[in-house]
Amino acid sequence: MSRSRVEHRRNDLPALRNRLRALKASKVSVGIHAEDADTADGFNAAAIASVHEYGARNVPARPFIGPTVDDHRDDYTRLLARIARLSVMRGVPLKGALDRFGLKVTSDIRATIDAGINPPLSEATIAKREARNKSGPQNNVFSGHTPLRDTSQHIYNRLRHVVRGGG
Repeated sequence: MSRSRVEHRRNDLPALRNRLRALKASKVSVGIHAEDADTADGFNAAAIASVHEYGARNVPARPFIGPTVDDHRDDYTRLLARIARLSVMRGVPLKGALDRFGLKVTSDIRATIDAGINPPLSEATIAKREARNKSGPQNNVFSGHTPLRDTSQHIYNRLRHVVRGGG
C-alpha cells in the first residue's frame, strides 16, 4: 500500500500564500451581464431574463438559472473544491480552471432551456409565434413551442460566464 506524503518546504510559503489570496479574490459569474444586456431593438436582455426567472404580472415564472444550479449543486461543489485544491496545492492556473467551470455552468443552463421549461406556452402565444415565423408548427427546441427559445437573441445567446480575479 502506498502512502501519500506532504513535503513542506519553507521557501514555498510565499507562493502558497499568493495562491490562497488569488483563490479568495476569484469570482465566477454566470448569466446575462450588464455589458451584454442592451439589444439592438431596445430591450434589456437581463430584464427579460429576470421576468422569465421570477415571473411578472402576466408572465408566469419559467426559471432556468436557479433550477439548473440546484440540480447540479453537488457536482459544482465538487468541481470548485477540486479547482481550489489543484490551484493551491499544485499551482494549477486558477483563471483557466474557473473559465472551464463557467463554460460548464453556462452549457448546463442552455441544456435546461433546451429541455423545455414549464409551464408550457399558451395556445395564444404559440399562434402568435407561428404567425410571425410563418413556418408553421415545428416540434423541436428551435420552434416557437419551446419557452425561452423564441427570445433566444435576448437570453439564450447572451448567457455567458465571467471570471474575475484568479491571477
